[in-house]
Amino acid sequence: MVASLLAAGVEPTDITVVTTEDGAVDLLAGLPTSLRGEVRQVVHDPDNAESMAYLAASHDAHPINVNRILVDADLLIPVTTLRPTGSLGDLGVAGGIFPAFSDRATQI
Repeated sequence: MVASLLAAGVEPTDITVVTTEDGAVDLLAGLPTSLRGEVRQVVHDPDNAESMAYLAASHDAHPINVNRILVDADLLIPVTTLRPTGSLGDLGVAGGIFPAFSDRATQI
């Protein structure tokens, strides 16, 4: 994915890969050494209120806070799995983002 963005002319310093705590592996290891210092990888911290941004309110008026990097992004490309509708763990097309990148209170 990063290679495709670079080929399209995106500057490496404009690319941030955000992972959950569970997915905190070095996803940039496959990049050339010269790019690893320019493309950022951030591990989402659901306990850090400073890293959250208000996105919307739930149907029962509870705030929905999501990782600020995702909210502020000009372009968001989720890389996740999509489960069959109605299957265990199916949260719809946004299931790879929410609640995984929300605050701890929302995740519980």
